[in-house]
Amino acid sequence: MKSILKYIILPLLFTSCIGCENKEHDTPAPEPNERELSKYEPEDGKCFVFIGQDLGAVGGLEQYNEGYCDHFQTPAGITVYLGLGGSDTDKVSGLYDIDNWGSGDCCANLYPQSERFNNSMIAVGLAIVGNETDIASGKYDRKLDIIGEWFKKLAPRPVFLRIGYEFDGTDWNHYVPETYIPAYKHIKDHFDAAGIRNVAYV
Repeated sequence: MKSILKYIILPLLFTSCIGCENKEHDTPAPEPNERELSKYEPEDGKCFVFIGQDLGAVGGLEQYNEGYCDHFQTPAGITVYLGLGGSDTDKVSGLYDIDNWGSGDCCANLYPQSERFNNSMIAVGLAIVGNETDIASGKYDRKLDIIGEWFKKLAPRPVFLRIGYEFDGTDWNHYVPETYIPAYKHIKDHFDAAGIRNVAYV
């Protein structure tokens, strides 16, 4: 009886092992991640270091020389902030003039004027709080033109534009989808129509 069982069990075990082995080899290798990268997105596994947010914290400039860049190498990018303010003036806060909203001096245009930041990308936080409806209606188009002209001067330098940054901060920005989304679309459409191609919307 033992010898009969031996002849039945051994072939079954052998066949089972062959089946397992074939299954293992027939399993396709996992596909590499073929996702298309977003505009200016670094290669997989890499990242860009951006610093900000005011002139004093960043440093690296003649009149602001006790910041990050005065102690470390120049980063891949700088974060700046712009405000649209009232529609009765062409001034864009924080762009060409030094402005301070309580957290330090800001002036975005100082960075492209400095050789130190020739290779630094720029992330722009564009504040639109309280102006969403007027933006969507075109009331701020002249200010968008001024910002757009600045973006074009920066080309081919990449710009990462954060329209209404911290849009999910409803406790402090008070954005609601009904007014935020049309304002966002209007700004993007306005810049697209102006032929601005060096901006990634983030």
